Amino acid sequence: MKNFFALSFLFLLLLTTQAAFAHDNKIDLSKFKEVIVLQDGRLKPLETYAADMLLRFSGRKSYGKKDATSWLAGLLFEPEKAELEKIFLINDPGLLDAIGIEPEKKRCYSFNQLKFAADKIFDFATKASSLAEDQRANLDKEFIRVFTNFHAYIQLVNSVQFSYEHPDFLVENENTRVYLGLQQKENSLLNIIERSSKLEKVLNDTSPTKLEDLDDLKKEVLRLSVNLFSWIERIKDYNSVFVLKPELALAPYQKDGTLVWTNPLELLIANDVQDKGQVYLVDDIYQAYHQQDQELFDQAVSKFNAYVLGQIQKFEKRVPQIKLELVYNQLNLFFWAKLIFGLAFIIAM
Repeated sequence: MKNFFALSFLFLLLLTTQAAFAHDNKIDLSKFKEVIVLQDGRLKPLETYAADMLLRFSGRKSYGKKDATSWLAGLLFEPEKAELEKIFLINDPGLLDAIGIEPEKKRCYSFNQLKFAADKIFDFATKASSLAEDQRANLDKEFIRVFTNFHAYIQLVNSVQFSYEHPDFLVENENTRVYLGLQQKENSLLNIIERSSKLEKVLNDTSPTKLEDLDDLKKEVLRLSVNLFSWIERIKDYNSVFVLKPELALAPYQKDGTLVWTNPLELLIANDVQDKGQVYLVDDIYQAYHQQDQELFDQAVSKFNAYVLGQIQKFEKRVPQIKLELVYNQLNLFFWAKLIFGLAFIIAM
């Protein structure tokens, strides 16, 4: 039951995320491709990571006219649009029949389609996982694969969700906004976490009494505090159940003399990490993207990359050749090798 509620909570976050600005992205993502990500023990550029994830989900390295980096940027920064994109490849029609979804010709489905069958996917995948590997039918394996991808998608979205404005952190009272130093009514998880000491001060100065006896500022501080605690605890519950290794591990931090890589959300809520500067740099990237300010976006990404590279140089003997790998990606040598092999085969005939 705990597993179900943890999973449901993450779906709820995705469902209630406020809509982003209605615009077509015009940001050049060239610098964003250079962000360093740890995946399967290897440091790689975000461009490579994005292509790997999209290939894993959909069997392709691009989505329509979008390259993999553009797809991932949309998923991170505008999830309400991305959830309509049909990227989940489902090969076994028996899975669709079991969860009550009509099969489609291209065999790809959106998060928006699958989320309403999330409990069924979870149940079937759990049962399939309890079987020994040699006892799993193809349908069992398909449920495990689809659930694993579904869960990875949720992790990706939630890795930067602390920057999204959310109704749980709406501050209507002007006195409360002034006290907390907030400029607007709509706020994000990060906005409220930054002001947690001010929330705590009000709570400590409040004597136990009936809720109706509290003034508006104290009522709002109490509501924000409850919501903040609820978010953090439920995220931790979810992570303790489902997260074996974090997706989008682009935020390294020092622990016991070594470099540990995690995603920005986990870094934000970690109790044993003092330096959380990367979280604010990621938020700067998010805000610049939504403002469609190319200069600010490039500056924010460059600052983030410089910070991460500085951390790597302190602890790693070798610095990853990110730009060299980006050049390799552009060359697409595998495509040319297949083309040359095909031509040679035709000539030989």
